[in-house]
Amino acid sequence: MGEYTALCKQNVANLPRESPNVPNVNCDWTTVCMPITRNLNKYCQDTGRTQGDPVPQINSNPPPTICYCCCSCFAYDTPIEVATGIFTQIQELQIGDTVLAAGTDLKWEETEVALATDLGPDLEFPHMFYVAYRFQDSEEGEIIRSMIVTADHLFLMGSGKLKPVQHLIPGNKLQQADGQVAEVAFCVNSSYKGGLHHIATGDFDNKTLDEHLINSNGIVSAGYNVQLAFTAGHIDPSFITDGPDGDALQVGTQQYTEQFQCEEAMAFLKDPSKYPGKVEKPDTRVFHVPDNAFGYLTSAQVESIIKSDPPHSAIGNVMEATTLNYLFKIYGAFYPDIIFLNGWNNEEPNAFAWENLGQKFVLVTGGMARLNDINRDGLSMIISHCVAYHEGIDWVGDADYYSVYMSLRQVWNNDLFAKVFTSGYSQLETLFGYIDVKSEPSTACRLETLKMASSMLPIPECAISPSNYFEVVQAIANNNLKNVLVMFDRELDKKAVTDVKNYEISPQVKILKAGIGGNYGQSVRLVTAGLDPNTTYTVKVNNLLSVGGLPLNPKHNSSEFSTP
Repeated sequence: MGEYTALCKQNVANLPRESPNVPNVNCDWTTVCMPITRNLNKYCQDTGRTQGDPVPQINSNPPPTICYCCCSCFAYDTPIEVATGIFTQIQELQIGDTVLAAGTDLKWEETEVALATDLGPDLEFPHMFYVAYRFQDSEEGEIIRSMIVTADHLFLMGSGKLKPVQHLIPGNKLQQADGQVAEVAFCVNSSYKGGLHHIATGDFDNKTLDEHLINSNGIVSAGYNVQLAFTAGHIDPSFITDGPDGDALQVGTQQYTEQFQCEEAMAFLKDPSKYPGKVEKPDTRVFHVPDNAFGYLTSAQVESIIKSDPPHSAIGNVMEATTLNYLFKIYGAFYPDIIFLNGWNNEEPNAFAWENLGQKFVLVTGGMARLNDINRDGLSMIISHCVAYHEGIDWVGDADYYSVYMSLRQVWNNDLFAKVFTSGYSQLETLFGYIDVKSEPSTACRLETLKMASSMLPIPECAISPSNYFEVVQAIANNNLKNVLVMFDRELDKKAVTDVKNYEISPQVKILKAGIGGNYGQSVRLVTAGLDPNTTYTVKVNNLLSVGGLPLNPKHNSSEFSTP
């Protein structure tokens, strides 16, 4: 399966592409990434990156191209059995060392370590999984142990099948190395400061687990190459648990907490004194968005996207959290009066802008950032949209136009603008494709608006704010059956009022004359050749302007009226 984690490969594939037709690639492990592991890990530590974050490298072979290494699943200090009854901390294991390995038959044999790489020793990992489990010992009675691992770490269950850590629930039976079973007490998200180390005992052929299971602190886990196959979606499904909880909700989500979180887990999270060593309480903050905030999407659109269930990364894959923070640094330089918030634990896919006590805020949710279809360029266009609301804009169509016409051009200048827009537009087009509810303006209109703004063409009519129009309010026929009074919500510019070609009455009625009809200049009196009694008509108005130059709203430029 290679030396790269599936998380690394996935994150590299999801990066913005220099050319839509040229996929992003990992660098050759042996010649590029492995020799720079020490410097690579130092860079990751110095820049606050975490496991699976891609780091670009210049491939100097002509022609020069870009490829990617990744920041490098066990936490340091996890005991691994290397000989009967003898355990070694996992970070001590190197290629060529031996560990005890087995298949599902649990026949343990000394097996050589074929892969051993790590990330650390003193990095912060915000989304790990802390597993507490209990088992009975003939001499000591009940024993409670724990491990901290990354997402997709595979445990062997009592059923003989593998299950990823993020789906463990209290009461699950974990296979012990001695043939007994341990019970999951709880599994929670946690932060961790230290190092990660992963080992594999050879290539995984996807036919058998023999020699790929190891004894980790008394519990049987799959080696790293099996985990790679699982994360990439290549593993034989027969190896994975297919019990009633096989599709369990993920640890850390609101639904999981409501359904599976037990009192023991809650007590653990509330009492930092119980946290072992370098384990810390996870950041579970969910930002409150005020009711008066401007949203990139409506609540109905958000619900439609959630119902469509688009592909998205797990909360533990923090690559896009790094991307968001990077974008916020850039936008913060251009808009220093705005506080940009990374709402990583806000699960609904959206973004918001609001002002409170004179302070401006923009928030992008983790639910939006973790969508596989949205990455740096799409997020940049969404952030630009939210910035528009702090530039005095209060309508979604106008904000779409401003986001590209002004903000995106300012932040990504010259050729960067074209690259970011082209990629970002494609991503938003995909995002809007998950929405099947009507909106004003429509998603098709919003996409057209972005295109028009990219060429500095006028904003399309469908995107113009209702507040930037004036409208027909009502029409009334006089008792003489000759005059019709058409009322508007703004004072009229008198220049075009008298042109009878700007008015139509249907069923067809000839209009003889038009002029201001009073009502503070907000009405027109039409003189007709005669109306039929007890008849319903529709009057339609075109080409008029308000005082100040606002056009008529094409969706509200007519009114029905009935004659006496």
